[in-house]
Amino acid sequence: MDPDDPDNPSSLQRFSANPFGMFNNLMCFQLCDWYWNSGTQKSLEDFQKLARILTNPQFSAADVASTNWKRLFHALGANAEDVTGDESQWIDDDGWRTTPISIPVPFHQGMQNSGAPLHLVGDLYHRDILQIIEEVVADPRRGPSFHFKPYEVLWQPNGCSEPVRVYGELYNSDAFLGAHQELLDSPGEPECTLERVIAGLMLWSDATELTAFGGAKLWPCYMYLGNESKYRRSKHGEHLGHHIAYFSTISDEFNDYLKTRSGGRLPPDHFFAYCHREIYHEQWKIILSDELLHAMEHGIVLMCYDGVRRRFYPRIFTYSADYPEKVILATIRGSGAFCPCPRCLVKKEDLWKMGTAKDIATRTSNLRVDTPARQQDVIDARTWILGHGRATNYHEVEAILKPTSTAPVINAFSRLSGVKFNIFSSLVVDLLHEFEIGIWKNLFIHLIRILNACCTRTENKTAELDHRYRMTPSFGNGTIRRFGLNASEFKRKAARDYEDLLQCAIPAFDGLIPAPHNEIVMKLLKLCAEWHALAKLRMHTDLTLELLEETTTAMAAQFRLFLEQTCAQVVTFELPKEAEARRKREQSRKDKASTSSQIFSAPPPSARKRKTLNINTYKYHALGDYVSTIKKFGTTDSFNSDIGEFNHKDPKSWYLRTDKRDYRKGISRVERRRARIQRVKARLENAYGLDPTGCAEERGHQLVTLGFVQEYRIGSNENLSLELSQWMVNRNGIKDPALTVFVPQLKQHLLPRVCSLLEGEHYQEADIRQCLSYNWTSVVLSNNRIFSHKLMKISYTAYDVRLDEDILHVDTPRSNVMMLNASFNRNNNDSHPFVYAKVLGIFHADVSFLGFLANGHRDLSSRRLEFLWVHWYQLVEQNCELSLDRVSLLPTSSPSAFGFIDPASVVRCVHIIPQFSQKRIRPDGQATSAWANDAEAWKFYFINKFVDRDMYMRYNLGIGVGHTYGGDGFRYNQRSHSSTASSDSSVLVAPLDQSPNNHVSDYHFHLSPEPLHICIARFRIKTFSKVPALIAVSWTSNAIKLAHEGRIRMKKNLILESMNATTMEFT
Repeated sequence: MDPDDPDNPSSLQRFSANPFGMFNNLMCFQLCDWYWNSGTQKSLEDFQKLARILTNPQFSAADVASTNWKRLFHALGANAEDVTGDESQWIDDDGWRTTPISIPVPFHQGMQNSGAPLHLVGDLYHRDILQIIEEVVADPRRGPSFHFKPYEVLWQPNGCSEPVRVYGELYNSDAFLGAHQELLDSPGEPECTLERVIAGLMLWSDATELTAFGGAKLWPCYMYLGNESKYRRSKHGEHLGHHIAYFSTISDEFNDYLKTRSGGRLPPDHFFAYCHREIYHEQWKIILSDELLHAMEHGIVLMCYDGVRRRFYPRIFTYSADYPEKVILATIRGSGAFCPCPRCLVKKEDLWKMGTAKDIATRTSNLRVDTPARQQDVIDARTWILGHGRATNYHEVEAILKPTSTAPVINAFSRLSGVKFNIFSSLVVDLLHEFEIGIWKNLFIHLIRILNACCTRTENKTAELDHRYRMTPSFGNGTIRRFGLNASEFKRKAARDYEDLLQCAIPAFDGLIPAPHNEIVMKLLKLCAEWHALAKLRMHTDLTLELLEETTTAMAAQFRLFLEQTCAQVVTFELPKEAEARRKREQSRKDKASTSSQIFSAPPPSARKRKTLNINTYKYHALGDYVSTIKKFGTTDSFNSDIGEFNHKDPKSWYLRTDKRDYRKGISRVERRRARIQRVKARLENAYGLDPTGCAEERGHQLVTLGFVQEYRIGSNENLSLELSQWMVNRNGIKDPALTVFVPQLKQHLLPRVCSLLEGEHYQEADIRQCLSYNWTSVVLSNNRIFSHKLMKISYTAYDVRLDEDILHVDTPRSNVMMLNASFNRNNNDSHPFVYAKVLGIFHADVSFLGFLANGHRDLSSRRLEFLWVHWYQLVEQNCELSLDRVSLLPTSSPSAFGFIDPASVVRCVHIIPQFSQKRIRPDGQATSAWANDAEAWKFYFINKFVDRDMYMRYNLGIGVGHTYGGDGFRYNQRSHSSTASSDSSVLVAPLDQSPNNHVSDYHFHLSPEPLHICIARFRIKTFSKVPALIAVSWTSNAIKLAHEGRIRMKKNLILESMNATTMEFT
């Protein structure tokens, strides 16, 4: 019986009697929540939360003192059967189960005491997957965002083109749509008319070290539900991930048993590999219980948050793991095997052929499938091992399994063959391990070897590379961080560090490698950066997938050219760190196998061996599977293994709260305490509107502010004012060249803007162009002052139709911006879509106009106007192989070097990296302008379009769904106030549905419209129910104006959890 079921009287009575569960009152609950959910390392914010609890008028020290906290904490983390007293009735989940694991240990005939006895090897801590699904669908916080029905998303770039498929979420993917349609086409359960729903399971597992020192390890398995948006799943504070198991591994006690049984010697490695796989799959057989299998085939009826019963059918869609664990999951042999790929039967000798026609044919026609024939081969091989006492590498076993590199272990996931589950296809690609710290890391290391080979007595190119990376400016909020340590030394490098190295690699390596190899390397770096940007997109379309497929083929061809031309001609050796690591490995192997007479043998020679780049690996081969995987399961950010890596932070912090001995049990209890506190919190919020955390005022303020989106934000303070007549002359009475035409240019810039504001207040259809004939001297600044600011926040809509923000900071490397080029012509190869500038100052001023307006009136009132003072960049001849635009700052002596721009015209901040090979403009370090600071300027700069995915998509015009420009030139996809919903427009995706079965998509839809315009989206959505579709558009002042004019009829007024939007129906 479901304890949360409203039809269950005992549940209602318990909750009505004490809504705080096993806590005495709200204050005790808040104190417990603060202790368990605010982390082990307290911050100032945590301290302030505690202060709010203690200063609450309802707080009672006597209640806190009278509470038996030790007993309460024990009950909060235990199972119901382990608790006595009133606390047990509040435990409404099954908690963690502990199940012993036993496997047959195959001692073959050549060993002492041969046989295959069943031996207890450990315990599995696990949770019931069905219980987790039941908790999720009944949760009032998560239920409204749970997608009970999938849908297909199509993008129509303009009114005339054919719709383009959009890929992103799992519930938009081919796999989910196919599973749902197959379920609807099946007969169903007799006499059951309930709605049938697919519960999409996404799994992650990876072993981790719990401490920096010591041997504490944990092998957790995490589960998410693909019915929830990946954007919400990526927010750790949403607590949407579930710990479903803590796996057991081969222990020291098991090694002792093997020694005792085999006469004091440990068996060979293949024996341990067999036992390791056997233990792992024995645990998965426990997790994949008979109840779960029955629910997969016949469904399980659950009460949902909205009071509707539905029949749920769990389905596993993806399993994310690194390659060693993929090998165990697929029950195949490792990287040295004949067929090392867990998804297809490509031969090891053909792994380097990725991107060729033969490789593509192998991926499509020779896939791994868990067929009955394969399962029978495993059974036959195990008969030789367990029945006839043969070794796990016996020649008869090898004859059966070696052609497909199968291991003699029964795969636990074969139990799911009744629902047509294939474990091999669910082992999705892994961008983190396969490319970022796989192929790219190996390429980067080999480029360091090449630089070492090219070093001379007078030139250390490795040191120059380190210097260039240190000189590379940072960008964004952690997007590109400063390279503090030497890049070539690989000290404390995480995956995101290697990603940064790739995104900034072209300027860093430019010109370091001698010709003709420099051109090959530059093109390879460009293709790697482009492939990485495309593979990591959060929203794909058929157009971007075609581009990714072409880039994969081109990158593979360039890798082969790099091996044939550069690696074959440049002799490279191990790096000193690699040679030392190899020496230690060899010594460790010798020590392990040594006898007493060999202990004092001489260490191996430390000479560096010749080493080249190896692409005949599974990780390189896996790069060819990204397009098909994205089409089947959605974009890589939905299932990348870094999600599991990020989840490790929880058990690592929980470990500190255990007794450090039986820490798996302790971690499982901490997990239950946190989850049960979250569930009580949700009940209080849903039933009474109470705020258990004491932060209602803060959250209310957020709800108000998130509903309104500005294009940019500049501070309103006037702390730093500049009087123009004094500011423009320095202490020596000499005017800075940058200030020569400052006032005329400023007033010419402000003239049309102030006139448009003044005239717009009199006439809605004013001809603003007439202001060009006015005399700019009629523009007056209040008190002849302007006010300076250091920061400006720029809001923009990313390619995946979500709101994002750049921060412009004057006098730092983050002061470069990009604007649309009004004269851009897409048919002209010499035309460029953007113009670039370095912002020298952020200002605002109170501006008045003394002249007559076009209507004959005068309005002397002042208006606040913000403006940016910039130093313009000019494009220089582009190097096609580098594929990065190059710019240079206009000379300070040029009359057009400086200017002013409206902050609203800024598209984004831009990452500009010096072209280090071209040196600085002024080697003597003497500046001609203090404001322009050209003493530190370089001759040329690179525009880094690979700095993030949105920036990359801006240079692929017409295929970014969230970008409002594209097509032939910049035809803005806008609507005037008189537009109707039937007109053609650019598309945004927003399936909004009045049916209780379909829910709002978790995309964010905000465009930065021009004045007097609002962008309206148009989308086609294929769902499995015929329901009306609405359009989601973020609030702007123009949208409010349209609403006041009656041209938008409000359907609802709400702010969605995962997108700042208001639902509107256009009439």
